[in-house]
Amino acid sequence: MRGWVVATFVILAMACTPAPRTPNKANPRLRVTPLEVIVLDDFPIEPSCRGVAPRKIHVALDGVVKGTAVVPCREVVASPPPQFPIPAFEVPPGPHVVAATEPETETTAVVTVTFPVFAPPLGEAEDDEVRALATKMPVWASELELEIHAPRTTVTM
Repeated sequence: MRGWVVATFVILAMACTPAPRTPNKANPRLRVTPLEVIVLDDFPIEPSCRGVAPRKIHVALDGVVKGTAVVPCREVVASPPPQFPIPAFEVPPGPHVVAATEPETETTAVVTVTFPVFAPPLGEAEDDEVRALATKMPVWASELELEIHAPRTTVTM
């Protein structure tokens, strides 16, 4: 009888012991971000584009170039400004360095962002509103500078 009680106790103790902790795949903070960088053309218009080379903006994640946007010369004003997306690439969770560089002019912008980023689905929102995974990162390219903005859910002008 005593052996049966001990065996029952051992079985119950094993059943009540918590399982080893594993990463919660449902935790949104552990999500990989499919990041699409969008270069917005804020360069001045030219009287003539004859002989004007397109501008190339390289985007890197942690020092590795992920894509290049080629921004052609414009002779007319465009509103909203033309957008040049770089195909999405995966960004694992955690802090990362995002850099945009125009090698021709040696213009560079660098930011550190902790991914994933959750933002209001349509821009500004109150604190208690729903958030969505921000997968788009705008980069404004102008004659004088490159400016990297925070990831957001949409890029609209």
